[in-house]
Amino acid sequence: MIEAQVPAEPSATTHERRPDPVRPRVGLVQHRSRDSQDLDPFFALLVAGMEESLDAAGGVVLVVFEQEGERELEVYARWAREGLVDTVVLTDLSEADPRVDHCRGLGLQVVVLGPEAVEGVSCVIVDETSAVRSAVEHLSGLGHRRVARVQGPLRLRHTVVRAGRFDAELAAAGMTWVVAQGDYSIRSGETATAALLALDAPPTAIVYDNDLMALGGLRSLAEHGSSTPADVSLLAWDDSPHCRLARPALSAVTRDLRDLGATVGSLAVSAAAGDHARIVHVGDVSVVGRGTSGPPPRPVDGARQTG
Repeated sequence: MIEAQVPAEPSATTHERRPDPVRPRVGLVQHRSRDSQDLDPFFALLVAGMEESLDAAGGVVLVVFEQEGERELEVYARWAREGLVDTVVLTDLSEADPRVDHCRGLGLQVVVLGPEAVEGVSCVIVDETSAVRSAVEHLSGLGHRRVARVQGPLRLRHTVVRAGRFDAELAAAGMTWVVAQGDYSIRSGETATAALLALDAPPTAIVYDNDLMALGGLRSLAEHGSSTPADVSLLAWDDSPHCRLARPALSAVTRDLRDLGATVGSLAVSAAAGDHARIVHVGDVSVVGRGTSGPPPRPVDGARQTG
C-alpha cells in the first residue's frame, strides 16, 4: 500500500509560516579501542555512509568515544537533556542490553544495527549467514580443512550469532575448527594467533572477526618466522583500507560499508520524523582474495572436530 499526504490548500487571507522540515540530529557512541584514539575503520566507513543520507535531509551525526556501561548511558542522558540529538544509532548489542530501553525512556528515537530485530525500534539487520558461507566456501575452495577463528567478545549478540553460523557451515563442509578469543584489538589478534600457531596441529587458515585482529595476526606470523599464505592463510572480516594497505594485503570478507551506513542514516531520518519502526535486511557480501589466502601448505585429513 502506498500512502500519500496531500497538502492543505493555502489560505487566501493568511500567510502563516510553514514549519521547518525535520533536520535529524543523530548520535553514535563508539567504544574506545586500546589501539587507537580514532574511529575504528568499520565505524569510519559506516559514519561516512550515514552522513550521505543525513546531508540530504539537512541532518548531522555526532560521534563520541566513551567506555561501555554507566558512562555511555550518561552520554545519552546528556544528549537528551541538552537537546543535542533526537535519534541514536546503537551497535554491538549484548544480551539484555539496557541501552534501547534507556534511550527510549529519555525520549530518543532508536535505530539498531545488528544481526537480529529488536522489538519496537527500527533495525538494520546484517545477514551473517551469507557472509559466513562466503568465508567458508572461499577457504574450502582453496583446499583448507583445518581452520581457526579469532572471534570478538562473546557478550555481544553478533559474535554469538556469527559463531553459531560458523559452526553450522564448517560442520556441513566437513572441516575441523578451533576458536580463539579476542577483543577486536590488534594486540588480541597477535596473542590469539601465537596461541594457534603453537598448537600440535595448527590450523592452515585463520578467520578474524575484524580487520584489526587480522593485522595482529600478520604481526604474529612475522615474529614467529612464518609467512602467509605459504604457512597459513589469513582472512579478515569486513574489508577496510587497513586490509588493502597491509603487506601482504589481507584477504577479507567484504560488504559496502558506506552503503550500509547510508541505509542506517536513512532509517535515522525516518525515525527522527516520527515514522513507524522499520526493519531493513542487508546482504551483498563476498570475499576478496588478496595476498594472504592460498592453498594449505600440506595435505590435511577431513576428520571432524567440534571445537
